[in-house]
Amino acid sequence: FILTDKAKKFIGQQRDAPFFLYWAFHDIHVPRVPHERFVGQSTMGPRGDAIAQMDWCVGQIIEYVEELGLSENTLIIFTSDNGPVLDDGYVDQAKELLGDHQPAGPFSGGKYSMLEGGTRMPTITYWPGTIKPGISDALLSQVDLLASIARLVNVDIGSKQPLDSEDHLDAWLGRTKIGREYLLEEGFSFALRMGDWKYIRPLSGK
Repeated sequence: FILTDKAKKFIGQQRDAPFFLYWAFHDIHVPRVPHERFVGQSTMGPRGDAIAQMDWCVGQIIEYVEELGLSENTLIIFTSDNGPVLDDGYVDQAKELLGDHQPAGPFSGGKYSMLEGGTRMPTITYWPGTIKPGISDALLSQVDLLASIARLVNVDIGSKQPLDSEDHLDAWLGRTKIGREYLLEEGFSFALRMGDWKYIRPLSGK
């Protein structure tokens, strides 16, 4: 819980000024080592317990932001860089204790895969008073956060703007369900998403 405390301390220190906090959780990465407080909190072993722990940490941050009266002036984005993986080289019964849980939902594939389960990431944007609860299928990339947030905070990145980043602020804030026209994805292969279609370049046989 050291990182949770440090994150809260940072927010508290910056409460009277604009701030940016990036927190990359280790919790669900191997080796999965949940704190003893969360051991046994799920029915899915270390992996499930680590997810419960991460959920608690996020809740602590949101509660603290609300406690400081900053929630209506703070955008919180929760997302992931890739799809789920059960067996990543550590024997922690992730597969055996999975039960009826579907880590990638209705999609096939996972981490290391170009299928939707490996690249379509659930993303939550939270900003009371600005973002209305809802669901969107707008095609977006985390790369787009650079250009989108730059507009949000009135920063002109001009010629420094990376060619890959597109401004889709209205989609991130739920004002429109229209995002990118297409998206190039890269892993061990390449894929092109456009509308309801995806082309995955075949891997060359070796």
